Amino acid sequence: MFIVINITNNNNICVNSCPGSNPYIENSICVSRCASGAYSDFKCLQFCEDHYIVNTTNLDSKQCYTFCPASHNFLDGKQCVQSCKFFEDSIIPNFFTCVSSCDLYELVGSNQHCLKQCGKNQTNKNKQCVQKSSNKTVVGIAVPLVLLLVFGAVFAFIFMKKKKKTATKENNTLRQNGLQTSIIP
Repeated sequence: MFIVINITNNNNICVNSCPGSNPYIENSICVSRCASGAYSDFKCLQFCEDHYIVNTTNLDSKQCYTFCPASHNFLDGKQCVQSCKFFEDSIIPNFFTCVSSCDLYELVGSNQHCLKQCGKNQTNKNKQCVQKSSNKTVVGIAVPLVLLLVFGAVFAFIFMKKKKKTATKENNTLRQNGLQTSIIP
């Protein structure tokens, strides 16, 4: 297949491939850029049919891709974009599809990732996945506190019993000597 390169207004040359100065083919003519901006394999296209276009600020570089590149891993319609307000997982790992809103659940935070179900450490609160409140902290504090109170009470009981026994002994000694009748109130 031959393509035409327009060297001057009146001189056209047939070539096997387009030169670097006019790398794109549009209507069998080598051009420096595609009129539509979209291209695939250096062939100008009106739009990307079964491919995706990377949405960039430079309209001259709308390259069609079979899959979105990692730098633009959100698919919004037929365009690969860098981010979107709400998104859900796509069939391709680490790539996402933009949606207008979440049908089921969304993660809380700047990333509005739509999920079919919340993670195992999360719970649904007003259609948002939030971390479950941990009762481990309460249990972690309450159990040692209860044990401390029980051991404290047992220690106090034993201490008071010994003190009473000692006081009773001293009281009996004083009584025998006739000095005092009672030191125990």
